[in-house]
Amino acid sequence: MFSVYKTVVFLAKRSYSGSMGIESHVHPHTERTFVSNRCQWVRLNRSWIFFGAVAVILATTLLAHSGFSDESAQIPETLAALLPDVLCNAQGNRVDDIQQWNKTVRPSLLELFSREAYGRPLPAAPVLAVLVEESQVARGGGAIRRQYRMSVGQGATLREIDVLEYMPHAPSTPPGVFIGINFLGNQSVDPDPEILITRAWLNNTKDGLVVDHRATEASRGAKTNRWPVDTILKSGFGLVTFCYGDVHPDRPDGRAESVLVALGRPAGGELESDEPGAITAWAWGVSHLVDWLFTRKDVDLKRLAVVGHSRLGKTALLAGARDERLAMVVSNNSGSMGAALSKRPVGEDVAAITKNFPQWFAPQLARWAGREQEMPFDQHMLLALTAPRLIYVASAQEDSWADPEGEFLSLLAASPVWQRSGLGGLPASSMPPVDQPLWGRAMGYHIRTGSHDLLPYDWGKFLEFANKNMPAVTTQ
Repeated sequence: MFSVYKTVVFLAKRSYSGSMGIESHVHPHTERTFVSNRCQWVRLNRSWIFFGAVAVILATTLLAHSGFSDESAQIPETLAALLPDVLCNAQGNRVDDIQQWNKTVRPSLLELFSREAYGRPLPAAPVLAVLVEESQVARGGGAIRRQYRMSVGQGATLREIDVLEYMPHAPSTPPGVFIGINFLGNQSVDPDPEILITRAWLNNTKDGLVVDHRATEASRGAKTNRWPVDTILKSGFGLVTFCYGDVHPDRPDGRAESVLVALGRPAGGELESDEPGAITAWAWGVSHLVDWLFTRKDVDLKRLAVVGHSRLGKTALLAGARDERLAMVVSNNSGSMGAALSKRPVGEDVAAITKNFPQWFAPQLARWAGREQEMPFDQHMLLALTAPRLIYVASAQEDSWADPEGEFLSLLAASPVWQRSGLGGLPASSMPPVDQPLWGRAMGYHIRTGSHDLLPYDWGKFLEFANKNMPAVTTQ
């Protein structure tokens, strides 16, 4: 194994000789390939860069599986060579001053992800929320529960979003709020029969929770493990949640029944390459709730967080990148096109995710299928857009499809932006052991025992990290 590894590394080095080995970018409309070394551009022959990329990928994969645990826990130089520099602006210049980075690099990264991956941001809409139910003695008297119905659009395009809220009873100070999106409806969060069953279209389940694409009574309280309400309240936060199907049904033709049409986007047909998809719609839903929270006096607007699991972890990252009112962004098992690096050939790739879930992204992303090494972006750049606010990335040991190591390496590669913000990055460059979180002042990571899920263990770490770091960061 070691001799094979040495051979591959030699080939990778040889293919990059003369270029000084840096990330590749291919403009979709040209046949010339460019590589950047510290943001300086030089031309290379396409065949050499392709061969070099293949060699680099193979070297990285062999390293990760050859028993060299110390090396595989850090960003290998060969992988780092393929990653665009998160500090570089669109003109290829490195920007080390954080104020200039925010003025020049941040807008260009937002534009890049809008154009190439998630689609254009959606416009804000008037906040129309009606209280439909309230209990002052929820959770045995320890919480206030409210249910609201929010309306977007009118007439044929009218869409309604049911919102479930839990707030601490008689807090000494206004609580912060965790905004979360659920998969099965608000009734899955708590078995209380007063909670409205979602009317959203949902994917059927084998356990009878969703039949004929509608949630059943059996779904009440089915996901309490993902939403430990009492723990959240005791930590000084409220919880606001809504069902993702209310915003955009999770199917390829779901846009016709989504908020996209209410916001003036086409219901279907031939779409522009940067037409927003479901993830942009779900992220818009998060920001619409933030708009609503900003009309209130009973919450701490400096302590707003968003948390999402799996595809909704991708959503949380995009919402946090675009909405700077969110003080903390939590990605749980978000994987491909979430926290995990795309240029690392492990787990779900662009071809698989755009084939299986075309509705999530802008049409442009599918054009990068099988061409990850040529993409002018990777997910560490999305994570960096949260800086200098709090970010937490969580992985699960058995969740190989989401590539836990790729999620950690992505967070590590985003660290320079937090470092230049004066907050420091991750405190170590090695992936931490299972169930031993790695926390900096504004960046957090853990990989826990178990599989793809959102569990009370995860919530415990998110809340502890928030209470330890959120006040110091948000009041600067």
